[in-house]
Amino acid sequence: IESDGNCKEWEESGGCPIHKCTREHNVPFCGLCGDFPCEWVVKKTVWRDNYVEEHRRLASEYYMRNIRRAEISDAHRIAEILVFNYRLNFYPIFQNDEYYFEEMTVDNIAEKIRNSDFLNKTFVYDDAVVKGFIKINGNEIEKLFVEPVLQGQGIGKKLLCYAVHNCGAVQLWVLEKNSRATAFYQRNGFYITDEKKPEEDTDEYLVLMKKA
Repeated sequence: IESDGNCKEWEESGGCPIHKCTREHNVPFCGLCGDFPCEWVVKKTVWRDNYVEEHRRLASEYYMRNIRRAEISDAHRIAEILVFNYRLNFYPIFQNDEYYFEEMTVDNIAEKIRNSDFLNKTFVYDDAVVKGFIKINGNEIEKLFVEPVLQGQGIGKKLLCYAVHNCGAVQLWVLEKNSRATAFYQRNGFYITDEKKPEEDTDEYLVLMKKA
């Protein structure tokens, strides 16, 4: 990384092909790629027996930065992120004024979080300010939200990869009409299955996505 792909071992080829591949996939190093470990990189690294294990460990350490278990003091901030995202992403679909603007207030949601087991297996991205959170139940991701004005900075990807690498999360349900969420998970190695279920008390459906 420091040599920008220029090292003695690959001088004749004009640079390290693995480094070039990481650039093309827009990741800092190979272990963070959504396709890792791909067949190509395994063939390229036959000279290093522990390459895959080593990069999995590095990826795990990378995703642990700024991510910690949620605490009771995070309840209000988590509620803010949840409410803003629900109104932005789900209100246009369900058009329920009473629920989204009367029942779903930050204070109401924060109180529910404090008085439930919501914070169990919930992790926050905190780099001096809590900017996103992910809630996991077994091997399933239940919720993943990032502060709307901070989206597009890789925070959601870090939370998702943390759940995959560190918690064994391999599946989730996503609202069928939520094309932004579906596209995000597909970019990060999940695929849409044929399994669906109705969203409770609505005419909408959830689709199951799994890690490839």
